[in-house]
Amino acid sequence: MFTCPSCGEEPAAGQTTCKCGADLSVLASLDRLPDAWYNRALRAAGDGDAAAALEWMSACCAARPTDAGARCAQGKLWAQLGHWDAAARALAQAQAIDPDAPGSAELAKAIQERQARSAAPAARKDGGRAKKTRKRR
Repeated sequence: MFTCPSCGEEPAAGQTTCKCGADLSVLASLDRLPDAWYNRALRAAGDGDAAAALEWMSACCAARPTDAGARCAQGKLWAQLGHWDAAARALAQAQAIDPDAPGSAELAKAIQERQARSAAPAARKDGGRAKKTRKRR
């Protein structure tokens, strides 16, 4: 939401003219942009274009830095693209805003599973030693 630059009042939802008479239509349009960007991100993700979805979601997050749901969605997109550190940062930002952000538990689990897989050493039957072979004469 925004306030009238002329009088400082907060207009009612959907109102494009303030009580003081100021035209708020441009501010109202700007206030709706992050929602449009969020929806474009969802459409791009649904079309399988995670990179485009990430661009739109990042624009939404820049315009609304306190939107925990958008931050969490951004983290999911980073994870989908294989950028797990960026996904973890986005998750941390979402949880700092709202510890119970929608989708944050699911993303946290995916990040933890990924970290566990990458931390586990590759198990080899020979204990990690290369086999020595003899040359036949």
